[in-house]
Amino acid sequence: MISQTSQKILVLDDEHNYAKMLVDLLRNRGCQADFSTSPIEALQQLRESQFALVVADFKMPEMDGAGFLTELRKFLPELPVIMISGFMNTPELLKVANIGVTLVLEKPFDANQFFDCVRRFVHPGAPVGGDDSAHIVAGKGERVLDDAGNEIEFPDPSCLFSGSKNCKSFLQALYREFNSSRDIWIVGPAGSEWELIAAELVAWKGLLPSLPMRLSALDLGNADLRAKLSGLMDKAESGFGKVFFIDYGESLPDEAVAAQVKDFIAWLDAVHAVDKGIHCLHGLPVDALRSSFFEALPTSARSSWLMLRPLSERPLELAFYVRELLSERSLGRSEFSDGALPILLGYSWPGNYLELRSVINRIALHKQRQSGTIGEEDLITAFNASHRDWSFENNAVSLQSFLHRQQKIYLNSCANSGQSMERLLKAALENDVISVADLDKPAELPFLFSQLLVSNSSSN
Repeated sequence: MISQTSQKILVLDDEHNYAKMLVDLLRNRGCQADFSTSPIEALQQLRESQFALVVADFKMPEMDGAGFLTELRKFLPELPVIMISGFMNTPELLKVANIGVTLVLEKPFDANQFFDCVRRFVHPGAPVGGDDSAHIVAGKGERVLDDAGNEIEFPDPSCLFSGSKNCKSFLQALYREFNSSRDIWIVGPAGSEWELIAAELVAWKGLLPSLPMRLSALDLGNADLRAKLSGLMDKAESGFGKVFFIDYGESLPDEAVAAQVKDFIAWLDAVHAVDKGIHCLHGLPVDALRSSFFEALPTSARSSWLMLRPLSERPLELAFYVRELLSERSLGRSEFSDGALPILLGYSWPGNYLELRSVINRIALHKQRQSGTIGEEDLITAFNASHRDWSFENNAVSLQSFLHRQQKIYLNSCANSGQSMERLLKAALENDVISVADLDKPAELPFLFSQLLVSNSSSN
C-alpha cells in the first residue's frame, strides 16, 4: 500500500555517479531522496521503508526495468514509478505499461523537465507526516495536487461522474491538464466515452450549449479542413472551434497518421499564438502503444497522458451512465430486476460506453418508453440484437451472490496490496467475527455491507 505520509524518493540506477547526481538534484530542490545501484537491494529497501516515488533506470545488467517493476508490483501495486531510458522500443514500452509503469521519461532531459515530472507525485519541501503530504498519480483513487501542494478542485462535472475516489482523481488530473496544456492525451479502450470527456472540457470553458468538434485523425492534413476551422475560430461569439476531439478510430494508427497529427499540432501552435482559448482532446486507442505510431508522436504525448480503464472495471460509472441514458430516453424511473442487475454488472462490455449506449437504446425501443422494471429478457433481447457474441457466466445467479463474489475479489485485492485485512474487516463489521482466513471460505463469508443490498426476492 502506498504510504500516505512518506515523501521520500528512491532513485535506482546501476551507474553510481548518475544515481548520485539525480539524488543531489532532488535534494537541492527540497526533496528527500535516497539511491540504490542494485534492483535487488532497492526492492528490499522498498519492503522495509516507506517511499512516495521510485525513479528507476530501464537498462540495468542485474535486472531490467520490466523485471524490477514486476517484482515491485507484487507488494506495492500503486506506488508511482518513473522509468528512465535512453531508448525504449515499442515492445519494451508496452511491457512496462502493462505491468503498471506510471510515467516514462526519455533521455536526454534537462533538470527542469525531470523535476516537473517528480512534482506530480511528491510535494518538495513538505514535512513528513500529515494527510496533505501525498501526491499520487491519477486513476489510483488518490488525490491529485497542484504545484503548490493543494488538492485540485474542479467544477461540478456536467457529463462525467465524480462520486468515487478513482473518478475524482481522474477528473482532478484532467482538470490539471486542462489548465496547463492545450493538448490533452488520454489512452483508453475502443468505445470509451471520448465525446463526454470533450463535452466536459466545453463545460469547463463555459461554452455550453456548444459541442466539441469531432475530427478524424485521417483528415487532419486536409487544407480545406484547416481553412474551415480557421473560419470557425475567428467567430468570437461561437463556442465552435474552441474544443476539438480527435477521433483515432478503432484501427491501429500508423506513422503516417502520426505525421499528420504532428503537422496539425504545429498548425495549432501558430493559431494558438493568436487564440489561446483552444483545447484539443486526443483519445488514443490502447493498441496505439503497440505500434510505431506512439513513438512518432510529440514528446508531450509520450510523457504526459492519462489512462482510461475499461468500463467493466468502473461499476459506479457504469451505473451512472445507465441512469443518465435511461433518463435521456424517458425511462428515468425504470429499475432493473434482481435477475437483470447481475447481467448488467457482470457483462464485460467489450464495446465500453458506446456499446452500453447502444444496449440502452434497444431497451428503450423494446420498452416503448414505458417506465417500469427492466428484466432479464429485456437485457437479453437487447444484447442479442447487437449481433455480438456475448456470454455471462451463470445468468441465473442472484444479485446477492453476485455481490458476494465481487466482495471477495475486492477483499483479495486489498489483501494483495498489503492492507491490514483485520483492520478493514473490523471497520466494516465493528466486531471481530471475521478473520483473514475466512477469505478462503467465500461461501461462508457474510455480506459485509448488507445495508446496500435491496432485494424484493425472498430467495436472495
